[in-house]
Amino acid sequence: MKKLITLIIATVCIVSLVACSEKTEHTSDVVVTTQTTETEDGIGTEESTEINVPTIEATMSKPAEIMDVSETEKSFTFYREDYKISGKVYFPEGEGPFPTVIISSGAGVTYTYSEGYAKEFVKEGIACVVFNYARYKEATILTNVADLYIVMDGVQSMPKIDQSNLFLWGHSYGGLTTTYVATQRAEEVKGMILLEPSYQLNAWADEMEGEEIPDTAGVTDAYVKDLSAFDIFELIPNYTRPVVVFNGNAAAGLQEERDKFMAELMKGVELFPSAELITIDGANHSFSGEAQAPLMEKAIEFVKQNIDNNQ
Repeated sequence: MKKLITLIIATVCIVSLVACSEKTEHTSDVVVTTQTTETEDGIGTEESTEINVPTIEATMSKPAEIMDVSETEKSFTFYREDYKISGKVYFPEGEGPFPTVIISSGAGVTYTYSEGYAKEFVKEGIACVVFNYARYKEATILTNVADLYIVMDGVQSMPKIDQSNLFLWGHSYGGLTTTYVATQRAEEVKGMILLEPSYQLNAWADEMEGEEIPDTAGVTDAYVKDLSAFDIFELIPNYTRPVVVFNGNAAAGLQEERDKFMAELMKGVELFPSAELITIDGANHSFSGEAQAPLMEKAIEFVKQNIDNNQ
């Protein structure tokens, strides 16, 4: 029970997930990564590492439904298996194509929470996508990854989207999802914006292995199993493009749990080949209230600095 309490305190925005007996089926591919290092005498040495990466099937099962809400707003529904992934795309005025940010929210949060961010991006000439994960309260990390794959594929088919300038934004649990996706589809992702990604969840799932999960815990066996299927710290070095990671210094909860959370976050930051950590003064884990303005200022600056204008 203590381990379950630790999860709730540390992740903060993971809210009640309805228990579900259905489990995500996946297999693992072995990916070999090679890292070259140079010794003091200038001789390069190569070290290969085998990494188990779950194989995730993500294909649209039905044609996309896209509707014009206005000249600068579209709603969409994408289908994966029998599940609906719904969302909106906000465009600046004009013909485009526009650099685009896809926002992945934290667990249990609908896309309406992120619409304010989207509208701020649009003011600066950047299109923005917000969406709900298909299974919402029944989701696992790997079903969320599959959903984000579908959203990326569907959105990039839209005429006003600049496919060469696609950025991913992920908050908390959505930050873990976003990181996973970017490491697997790095050539499509120009940069990542991460808000306190929940990198501590892999270790928590390993601790829970073999433990009985009570119905009142708010998580399922599938949720824990899928978190144990990979090690995010093994995958992070595969993403070599720019990353900005935001954290707050006013998060609620026990200090001991917050320290553990930040230790795992910092481990991830250090493993990225090109990452910057920015602390938003006075921000909590949700980056609500007055923290949103400085957050958006830095996020917009990051996108603009990393846009490729050579089209």
